[in-house]
Amino acid sequence: MSAPLNPLEWKRDHLIITSILIISSALIGAIIGHYWAWNIISREHLSPMDPYIPIIYRKFMAAWAVGLAAAITPVIYLYQVMRSR
Repeated sequence: MSAPLNPLEWKRDHLIITSILIISSALIGAIIGHYWAWNIISREHLSPMDPYIPIIYRKFMAAWAVGLAAAITPVIYLYQVMRSR
């Protein structure tokens, strides 16, 4: 029987690479969210003076950043688990 896998016991270089991948996926998600918000704003012909414009940007950027990072995290975790066995 194998010992339970603890992701916090990974080697330091694995943790650094994993952190970099998750942070970069969150940044890429924020950029994608920014462009999605821009497309919606331009498609709907919203006024630049509309007070909701910054809210639209923030919500789309946050949603894409969290969504992409949450989707990438299990993939990285599974890759690390398979590589360690």
